[in-house]
This record gives sequence, structure tokens and C-alpha cells, in this order.
Amino acid sequence: MFLAEPVIPTTAALFSRLGLTLFGLWIVFNIYFNWILAVMIDPGSPPSDVNQFKVCKKCDGPKPPRTHHCSVCNKCVLAMDHHCPWVNNCVGFHNYRYFFLFLLYLWIGCLFVVVVFLVYYPIASQLRFIGGYQDEDSVGSRKLLVFLLAAAMTFAVSLLLFFHIYLVVKGLTTIEFYDSNRASSYNGNTYRNEYDIGITRNWQTVFGKSKYFLQWAMPRLSRRVGNGLAWPTCKSIILEKHSQIV
Repeated sequence: MFLAEPVIPTTAALFSRLGLTLFGLWIVFNIYFNWILAVMIDPGSPPSDVNQFKVCKKCDGPKPPRTHHCSVCNKCVLAMDHHCPWVNNCVGFHNYRYFFLFLLYLWIGCLFVVVVFLVYYPIASQLRFIGGYQDEDSVGSRKLLVFLLAAAMTFAVSLLLFFHIYLVVKGLTTIEFYDSNRASSYNGNTYRNEYDIGITRNWQTVFGKSKYFLQWAMPRLSRRVGNGLAWPTCKSIILEKHSQIV
């Protein structure tokens, strides 16, 4: 939207136009960067030579903890979150970070368009463009359409983004979230996630440790820490702390 219908007016100060344009292009770069990697990177499958795990009933391959069989890809996926039609790929261990950052920058981009439009194009002055047929009116109509689309996308993406923020800080995948709700509804007991090792550790499990502020959100090609076969649990963290004390 930012490239198809520029929303920064030429009447704005040069410094403002330059800053907003560079920030907008940075957002666009990150949207495409993370989307392409979410599409192209294989989410990860269990190696066939491991035999200490239970066997998948659908593909007869090893099925480590948090691994699920995708009926679309017809294979088991490490830490499978879901099969996403928007990236035409499973979202799992190796590409979940890129999927999450794609959502984050898409939300920031839509919100950026909304905020810039509200600052430079008050809605009241744009309503007259609705249904306009003259050339000058069609320009305003396009900008108003961009604003409405961006506002709708901001709301829609917000729901999905905030849901995944919740999943990350709780140490859950989408599949585990729904499985936990079904289990709680079925037996009436409160579900306890053994992979919830605290907000900070849960976040680092996905994005790694950040030395600098917002380093986790910067574009990079480094692999996720771990192999997707073994996961730290509440018990393992408690034992680790106990051993350090002793």
C-alpha cells in the first residue's frame, strides 16, 4: 500500500518526508524479508535415524515431543504451529520466528499508514471524495481506500499477532493451545504446560538471547537455537537451579 499509493504529502517538511519514507521502506523490507524466509525455509522434520521417540501413526517416522504430522505436507514437523496458507508452508521450529516477525512488521506497516494518514489527511476532509468521478477526486478516493484497507488490516493482523505474542510468552504452539483447551474442557482439570519455563526463557527459546535492545526483531539469517528434538521443561529448569545451588 505504501508503494502503490504514497500517503506522505509533498507539502510536509523535507526532513519529515525523508524520515517517514525511509522508515516506510524499512518496514516494507522487513515484511518481505521475513515473509520470503517463512515461505522458503523448511520448518524442520525429525531425522529418520533417531529411535528414542514414539512413532507417528501416519508416516511411521519418529515423533519427538511437540512434533505433529501435517496432513497437507504429509510429513511430521518439528514444533509444528500450524500450516499457513499465506506462506504456503508449515510454520514450525525453523521458520516460526520469521512468521512471527512477518506478522509484527505487517502490523507496524498498516499502523504506520493509518497514523500518517490521520496526521496529514484528516478524515473529515476526505469524506467528500467518496463517489467522486473527477480526476482530483479519484486521487483522494484512492488515498481514502488505502486508509480504510490499512485500518481493517491493522485490526485483523492485531488479533493474530497478539495471539502469537501470548503463545510465545506462554511457551505454546497453536496446536498445543487448542489441545490444552480441549483437554481442559474434556476432563475439567486445569492444563499445565510443562514447556512454560517463564516469560524471558520462553521468548529466548524462539528469538534467542538479545544483547542489544530490539535485536530480536532485526533481520538476520541465523538458525534457531536447539534442534527441535529436546526441549527444556519446568522440571529441568528446577533441577538445573537446584544443582547450581548445591
